Amino acid sequence: MFKKRELGQEFAFGKIPAYCKYELYMERYRCAADFARHEFAGKDSLSILDIGSGRGRLKYFCDFNKQIEWHGIEVLDEMKDICTGLGYRMHTHDIEKAPLPFNDEKFDLVAGLHVLEHLADPRKALRDMGRVLKEGGLLVLGVPTKPPIIAEAINGWYRLRQARNPRPGRTCNAFSPSNFKRLLQNTICDALDIVDVRGFRLFSARRRLPLENMKWFYDISVWFGRYFPLLTPEINVILRKRCSQQTPAGNVLNAAPAE
Repeated sequence: MFKKRELGQEFAFGKIPAYCKYELYMERYRCAADFARHEFAGKDSLSILDIGSGRGRLKYFCDFNKQIEWHGIEVLDEMKDICTGLGYRMHTHDIEKAPLPFNDEKFDLVAGLHVLEHLADPRKALRDMGRVLKEGGLLVLGVPTKPPIIAEAINGWYRLRQARNPRPGRTCNAFSPSNFKRLLQNTICDALDIVDVRGFRLFSARRRLPLENMKWFYDISVWFGRYFPLLTPEINVILRKRCSQQTPAGNVLNAAPAE
């Protein structure tokens, strides 16, 4: 039962090589794609920017529109090659040092899934993500979260470590739900509204236990994450860019997500 599982033993949701059939690690991509599927239903073509595209997992789940123009930003050459093979147009770019190399309002969807915790100053990157997003477009953000006291303690260690031995790309931010909310409010919530919040993985042992092969365990985990996202160790937040004349909506990070 506790034997270590091998990657590729199963296909998560029938789409991507994984450790389990209903792998909660992959839920960050599946639920983002599912939200986009409903948001962009009927739209002939889309443009998507996947920042920190990794192995291109988001693309596996965005199979609802064959006319998607995919752009990716990734620092690792191996990952760039994988994404290029999947049909991404890859860009070599350091989002910490320069603005994104795109015109204003170019993309229907911008994804930054588990990117912000690796940036020394995520505020600049967030503002630039909003800049390249079309009016009515979606910004999908995913971050790991921790209780506030623990997050503050870890951030103190990160600051000390970075001062002594700076290294690009390492984790340098620990987010609690409250400080992540403040980050969004102080950077992009003047132009974007939070429309969906959900958490994942109350607990997981995908490499050792078969729990995520069981639909009931997946269903319970997803239900809990939808209605109690602030009690999970990982959240996705989806924001929609306001149209020019649109009145700001309430921005909350503790309500049940939209259906």
